[in-house]
Amino acid sequence: MKFRSTSGTTIALVQLPVVKGAVAENLETHLTYIQQAAVRGADLVVFPELSLTGYELELLEQLALLKDSEVFDTLSTAAVAHNIVVIAGCPLISEGRKPKIGAVICFPSGERAFYAKQYLHEGEAVYCSTGNESYLCTVNGTRIALAICADFANPSHAEAASAQQAEVYIASALISEAGYEVDA
Repeated sequence: MKFRSTSGTTIALVQLPVVKGAVAENLETHLTYIQQAAVRGADLVVFPELSLTGYELELLEQLALLKDSEVFDTLSTAAVAHNIVVIAGCPLISEGRKPKIGAVICFPSGERAFYAKQYLHEGEAVYCSTGNESYLCTVNGTRIALAICADFANPSHAEAASAQQAEVYIASALISEAGYEVDA
């Protein structure tokens, strides 16, 4: 876990082991990292793309979660209990369409929001659809824009964040060793 402080907001960036398709087991791992981030003074903890399920495109449809999922209730309860904003990667059910690669954002107030990846890597469109709305939240007065993996590789995504006067641009990404050179 790495920490970054900016404008009075401390952000914990988590790299964690993820078990393929094991949502309950991965959720428990998330809860451990949320607690550790809070103990270390983080205001926000960010997990990688599809951190609750693993990056398993062929399983996205069966693993996709409804916005009222108990998994999100559990994350939201942790956010409230630890007074921390939590961003976790998950596949989201999309009515009438393929699932979306998304993120749930849980706030200490109990409020919950969602973001869906807008730009897909080659091959992802076979398994998922895209989101069409930017996401920006404010944590301790810091305006934070969210991206998921390929979003950050598209200049228009970062330009939209800038136009919204984001002070921090966070990309929740899962990049393999082989993909690092291409994505960098």
